[in-house]
Amino acid sequence: MKKLGIRTGITALLLVAALVITSVSCASDSSAFTPPTADDIDDAPMEVVAMEMWQDYKADPVAAAAKYGGQKLLFNSVRVDQMSFLGEGMDPELYVQEGIDPNIQQVKFHTEDLYHIINVRDGYIVKIVGLDEGLRFGYVNVRILWLECIDPPGGDPNPPSEY
Repeated sequence: MKKLGIRTGITALLLVAALVITSVSCASDSSAFTPPTADDIDDAPMEVVAMEMWQDYKADPVAAAAKYGGQKLLFNSVRVDQMSFLGEGMDPELYVQEGIDPNIQQVKFHTEDLYHIINVRDGYIVKIVGLDEGLRFGYVNVRILWLECIDPPGGDPNPPSEY
């Protein structure tokens, strides 16, 4: 009988403690909430077509750098013409490239993080958010911040043949 009384007492104490903790945590002052200011919210990236960006840089590099330089850009539909998963020579960067004819169009989307491009292969269509880094070695360079494989959806879940 004593054991039953002790158990009941402990259970009652735990129940009271839970009620006190719950009421304290739920008793927040709703007037204390301050919504974020507009400065705290990132601007939407500027929507760009990769080949038009390349043409802008070829026509007037200074004007294109003023227009795109350092901007966060959204590329809704990039055709992957060439991939690098391991970098080339001493270049540690991995990249997705649209346009492989050196006389026509070249935009290189690069990253040092394999997870950005692991599911992407030549011929796929991807959506990219990146930062413009201007012309380098004859390419318009964009650092990948985010990439999604659109066609085929999700890309290839198997590792690239290089692995």
